Amino acid sequence: MDDLDHLLRDAGARWRASQPAPPEVDEVALANAPRSTFGWPVVAAAAALGAAAVLIAVFVLGVGTQTMDGPQVGVGAPAASATASPPEASEACAVTRPNPPFDAPSPYPSSPPDASYAWFGTPQLWTMLQLDGEVWDAANASFPVGIKMFWWSSNWAGMREEQEPAITVVATRLDAPGAVTTDHATNAAADSLGGEAMLVGIEFPSPGCWQLTAKYRGAVLSYIVWIKDE
Repeated sequence: MDDLDHLLRDAGARWRASQPAPPEVDEVALANAPRSTFGWPVVAAAAALGAAAVLIAVFVLGVGTQTMDGPQVGVGAPAASATASPPEASEACAVTRPNPPFDAPSPYPSSPPDASYAWFGTPQLWTMLQLDGEVWDAANASFPVGIKMFWWSSNWAGMREEQEPAITVVATRLDAPGAVTTDHATNAAADSLGGEAMLVGIEFPSPGCWQLTAKYRGAVLSYIVWIKDE
């Protein structure tokens, strides 16, 4: 044994002598203690095994440092769950579906030319919604995001008589604070719209679950959309 071995042995002996005596363990209580999901007794492990052993167990098993705020990765959870998939619209936001659909009065077609849409509302004020509800993908957009919306009313005289329709739209976020109001409107005409329509543009400052409420000549119409960004 050389001088280095003597130094290491003496240092180890001095360290062991300086440590407090380990606490006594009640073997009967330990045997009868309730078991955790890993089969270990739920006791004060630091008192029975020493703080060093507890730290080693936590480090090796990767438990004890995770919170419930995000996806759980570690014991009992596959690595693939680290990135959660975005929820379906029905889970994240109760978007409005045009069910039953509204039959628009003449001279408009009873249903939109695009079969994936339906009219929604009343003769006094209606709009056009996707059959499964309005879910707008803004994953590659920069907020605020501008959206164009089309509205119709039997009380609207048409784009020549009312070039700036007196329609107001309020967007209120349902899952967080936020509201936007616009009273600037114009008109549009296209075969896909079934003819002429009132056109309103509004800028949404953030994604989320939004309720849109339009008011025109005493009529009020609301529906819910989901703007997702993932």
